[in-house]
Amino acid sequence: MVCKERRFKIFDLAVGTQSDISDSEVPVMQAVYSSMKGLIKIHNPSVVITVDDIDPNVKKALKMATETNIVNGTTMVLLPRPSISKIGIKCGISVNIITQNRAPSLTRLLESLSNAYYLGDEIPISFNIDSRVDEETVRLVNSFDWPHGPKTLRRRIIQGGLIRAVSESWYPSSDDDYGLLLEDDTEVSPFYYLWIKYALLAYHYDPQVLLPELSSISLYTPRLVEVVKERPVWNATEFFKGNPS
Repeated sequence: MVCKERRFKIFDLAVGTQSDISDSEVPVMQAVYSSMKGLIKIHNPSVVITVDDIDPNVKKALKMATETNIVNGTTMVLLPRPSISKIGIKCGISVNIITQNRAPSLTRLLESLSNAYYLGDEIPISFNIDSRVDEETVRLVNSFDWPHGPKTLRRRIIQGGLIRAVSESWYPSSDDDYGLLLEDDTEVSPFYYLWIKYALLAYHYDPQVLLPELSSISLYTPRLVEVVKERPVWNATEFFKGNPS
């Protein structure tokens, strides 16, 4: 469980012991449901993570238990079992922000990053600033406290524009190094980092999934192609309907 105080807590519900007591599915469901309902009430987790091939009755009981936390909300996440062995893999995720002179919206982004869950991981953050940056943005970046890892500031001497600013914002050091690129007019969910780790485990490190053409993952559904001058409208749903592979 991922709890509000940003910690993982692992509990053994002794499902196997309950299964040995009776051949009926009812005791198992009741035991799992009552145990999880009590744990959720005590610890108020944001996320409950389990493998996707667990017993259907256990899965149903877990789902019922998470749905009892109506006030604060608890989400159940199903993780592919083959990817479990990859959880401890030394993959690095860095946050790379592209900014220039939008201090108010950058402030909103930084607040959302500060309020997210990082599971105790080290997350380097970099600010990639074009040459025409204003003083307010410089002060904001310099004063921003990032307790989750090193902070780096890069400022161009010559104005580069958006495409160059994005392409120069992240330099991977290995095949297990991943970069999150954020413009200063966006903001992230408190669970964005959890979703990135889940996506990497499910779509990249799961040995049963083969997607050699997958080069990046978006945290939102883009509506425009922003790297060309015309900025044409792009509909991801329609695109992938026509490209089922």
